[in-house]
Amino acid sequence: MMIFLLRHADRSTSADTLSPTGRKRAERLGHMLGETGVSVAFWSGAQRTRETLSPLQQMRGDALVIKKPQASSGLAHVNEIVTDIESLPADTVVVVVGHSDTVGPIIRGLGGGSIAAIQETEFDKLFLLCRAAGGERTLLTMRY
Repeated sequence: MMIFLLRHADRSTSADTLSPTGRKRAERLGHMLGETGVSVAFWSGAQRTRETLSPLQQMRGDALVIKKPQASSGLAHVNEIVTDIESLPADTVVVVVGHSDTVGPIIRGLGGGSIAAIQETEFDKLFLLCRAAGGERTLLTMRY
């Protein structure tokens, strides 16, 4: 299983939406992940996380199932995403768009270990957690 995890793209200072820079970053994400075979995406319920996924959804169309957890925040939110991912087939490619305070706990919950805190000004970190059939887990940190 391959799981891409990231904080939403750059947000507007006045609303729960992406800034012009954030929209460009979301387009870059869609371009980067469009041909990876990603089939399941999770968003937090915040508009900016949904907007981050929008270009990817346009590229993937019906091949991308988008899920919004019932729990809107906190440990219940993190646990719900982890449980949902754990229930997917081993060959699934997943993307999770969260927040600076949820990406790390989701990675930890999926067995990827701890990451450094995502700073409030960091919108370009992209993590890839690869889970091999034998149980090995590899976490890559990238920027986009």
